[in-house]
Order: sequence, then C-alpha cells, then structure tokens
Amino acid sequence: MNDYYYFTQVVTHGGYAAAGRALQTPKSKLSRRVAGLEARLGVRLIERSSQRFQITELGKTFYEHCRIMLMKAENARAVVCKAKSEPEGTIRISCPTGLLDVRVGAVLPEFLKRHPRVQLHVLATNRRVDLVDEKVHISIRSRTQLEDETETGLKIRVLGKTRQILVASPEIAESLDKDSNIKSLMKVPTVAMADPLADWVTHKTWHFDGPSASVFSFEHEPRLVCRSVQAVLSAARNGVGVAVLLEQLCRPDLETGKLVQLWPDWKVSEETIYLAFTASRGLLPAVRALIDFLAERLGDGAIADM
Repeated sequence: MNDYYYFTQVVTHGGYAAAGRALQTPKSKLSRRVAGLEARLGVRLIERSSQRFQITELGKTFYEHCRIMLMKAENARAVVCKAKSEPEGTIRISCPTGLLDVRVGAVLPEFLKRHPRVQLHVLATNRRVDLVDEKVHISIRSRTQLEDETETGLKIRVLGKTRQILVASPEIAESLDKDSNIKSLMKVPTVAMADPLADWVTHKTWHFDGPSASVFSFEHEPRLVCRSVQAVLSAARNGVGVAVLLEQLCRPDLETGKLVQLWPDWKVSEETIYLAFTASRGLLPAVRALIDFLAERLGDGAIADM
C-alpha cells in the first residue's frame, strides 16, 4: 500500500523531485520504492529519462486505480474519525480576496477553536480554481450567474447574495454637482480591482443598471489598479479616486463618513455567494463540518448583515 501511495504521489506531482519536496522524502527513496513496485508487478509504469518524465499507458491506467483505492482507504479512515465525533486533518479552501477580507477571514478562527484537530490552508485568489487539479476541498465563490458551473460531479451550496456599490471620499463627492447624473463619472479619477486573470490592466469598464431599466457603461483608465481590496479601499478613502467595492466592505466607512455612496439608484452588480465542493457523499468529516459551519455563519442572514 505504501508503494502504491508513493507511485501515485510521483505521478500526481509530475516527477520524483517535486513529489520528494511535497512529501519531504528523498527523491532516491521514491525512485527505489517505485522501481521495487515495478519489479514485483513485472511491468514498466514510468519511463526513466533525463530529458522528461513520462508515464506509460499501463502506468496511467494503474494510476487511476491506485488513486481510487487510496481515496477509499482515506474514506475508510474517515469513518473512524466520524465515529469519534471529532473532525481532524487538513482542509484546503479557496476564497476571493474581497470576501476573505470582509467576512470569511473573521469567522475561520471560530471554526478552528471548535475543532482543534483540524488545520486550514486558505488560498486567497479571485481566479477560478479547479478543485480536482489543485486539490482544493471547498471553493468559496462569488458569481452573478451559476449556469457556468459545469465541472463533473461539482456540488453547490448557496449562502446568500451580496452587491457592489460606487463609493468615493467626501472631497470627491462634494466636487460633483448635487444634480449631476452618473455620466459625471467621466469627470473624476477612479481606482479599481485588477482582473483575476490579467497581468496588467490599461483600462476598465464598469456596467450599471439604473432606474426605469436604464443602463450605463463607463470605460476608464484607473489611477490605481490592484488585486488587494484593502489597497483599493484605502485609495478611495484617501480621495485618490472613485471605486466599485463590496457594500459590506465599505459599510464602516460609510457609517463614519469616510466614504460616500454615489448614485445609490444605480446598481453595479448583485452576486451569489456559494460553496463548491466535489462530492456530497463520502466527504471527510472535517470538510463536512466546515461546509456546515460556513453555511451557519455566512448563510442568508449573515451575508446580508455583514
């Protein structure tokens, strides 16, 4: 069983060196154990070459069976953990940076206190995460639509809705005429969140839905473009430019007057917040516990009251 595990890890990580680093195991040991496995089976699973790492066709098939076997073994261990009623192990989750800063990061310590035998690894990213390839147990996502969730076997648990609003410092707000309309955006500087998949952004386009089914699209060149939601919030607060940010993130500054919401009748977007995970049956107890906890702490009412 150990050699099957070593072989699976070598294939999963794409080579002996990478697997050795991940497992903190000498590369020579992994090579020796896989070679011993091949000798016992009487087949070649991995082609050895100084130029590249390549799995044989039989090795690919063998890998899939090994992966399933090891997953079932892990599930078998999880049954015992569940019987003990104490979730344990490492959970890997991904979360958009804005949600992590606004709400999710604040509730995770509570979960860890409830379950002292659980470790959390959090990937803060706004890009779409492949749960299987990146070995993520739970992905917290924010989308305007759910129709594009097409991964095989993906399960979804909706938490609630949140929306973005247009905000500025009092100085910028006062520079606008009281009777000005949203097209006055063209007269003021802007700051913006960077696109998750683009390295550099030269311009941004914001789309607004207004009263009586009116719409407005605004293309601009922000003075600051950044993937840090806190940096964009700070820039807006200090009068660098107008920003589009999560309403929950801006609420403390709106209440103290450090920020002003502009044209509240114009909506930027309303997004659904939900959890995505790979299976509803056979989940490790720790993963199931985290899903239930996030639904409890970030569910409909909590999202609205952030």
